[in-house]
Amino acid sequence: MRVINTAGTEIRLKSQEVCIIWFLMTGMKPRDISLFLQITEQNVSYYKRKTMKKLQVKNNFEFFSWFRCNRSMFNSEKAESYILKRSEF
Repeated sequence: MRVINTAGTEIRLKSQEVCIIWFLMTGMKPRDISLFLQITEQNVSYYKRKTMKKLQVKNNFEFFSWFRCNRSMFNSEKAESYILKRSEF
């Protein structure tokens, strides 16, 4: 999925990163995400940090603010298709 980071540069997010973002933004805790995706909590944190670095955000507030401004790109159909690809983890 292609998105624009805070610097205005187009970047590509992998399906794993989109999936983690979606779950975090819907209020799921990292532990719940790890159980659902059958990965470790450390992997959830890794994907979150990797995504934050790509988006050039420094903290959770900036991360959630970026999502709020760009949530139209994360419609439920796109998110569901990435979630269904969770076997890639």
